Amino acid sequence: MKKVAFITGAGGYIGSETARVLAKNDIAIAVCDINEDTVRATVESIQLLGGEAFGRVLDVTDSADVDAAVNETVERYGRVDILVNNAAQV
Repeated sequence: MKKVAFITGAGGYIGSETARVLAKNDIAIAVCDINEDTVRATVESIQLLGGEAFGRVLDVTDSADVDAAVNETVERYGRVDILVNNAAQV
């Protein structure tokens, strides 16, 4: 079964590059960021590489939103194996 990574700040440079590297290694990615456009761009770039990803707009300062995003990932993939806490405060 494929491993699953949950990445916050995945729309920025470091987060999106981390997501692509993990996806190239056959890891499914939950792309989470506060910016909808960068979430979409990161998901599309992973899918163009043949990887598996879904995007979720996420505000990491809202604990209920974080809980919902993690729950959505677990519902979709059954678990989270890798957590990348990359969200930055702007």
